[in-house]
Amino acid sequence: MNYLSKKGLPSVILLLSIATYPLMAQQTVVAPKKKFPVELRAGFTSASFDTPYNDENTPSPSKAGFYMGAIVECPLSKTFYFQPGLVLISKGGKLDADYENDRAITINGVYLQAPLYFAVKLPLRRYDNSINFNFGPYLAYAVAGKTTYKPSGSNTSLSFDTFGDGGPLNRLDAGLGLEFQFELKHKIVFTLGSEMGMTRSMKKEWISGTNDLVANSTNYLSVGYKF
Repeated sequence: MNYLSKKGLPSVILLLSIATYPLMAQQTVVAPKKKFPVELRAGFTSASFDTPYNDENTPSPSKAGFYMGAIVECPLSKTFYFQPGLVLISKGGKLDADYENDRAITINGVYLQAPLYFAVKLPLRRYDNSINFNFGPYLAYAVAGKTTYKPSGSNTSLSFDTFGDGGPLNRLDAGLGLEFQFELKHKIVFTLGSEMGMTRSMKKEWISGTNDLVANSTNYLSVGYKF
């Protein structure tokens, strides 16, 4: 899953953009009635850790989480849009290797995140449907989180604050995101997205070996409705 997070899903999104081009008409998208529609969306995530700046990988299994929030659509033209928003997103991952003789470590973090994406809307042959491609930076700050693990020789799970003094993660997260969307009748929006963190998510004292930068890597699927 770590390979998919880093290379696979962004590549799939780019291939979808190429594959859907012949289906698109040459007309521009008919603008919705509201000038600044708000999309409420909800879905789930598949989160893990990755190392975007180094050739050396630190693979980790993925964990499932939730995704929900609101996105405002600000038209720049008939085709280009600016889409700021505020979402609550679950990130983190699992660690394969033992840490201080512990095993089965699961790291959960809940972030309040502000995506600042630019969107291109390409119409299908029906004027009220479109294929959208969104790309841009995001800034996130952790608001909650719990890390659980099983000490060696014990069947009981222990937990502590993910972002506390002894916790594994830093609260601040920032990076880049890419989204592929199918928009139905300017109302229902299906989104496939991928995010790559560009900041150090995991604290240095939690990292073994020479690789000292571990970032969040998150894929998500959501369904939204515009008001």
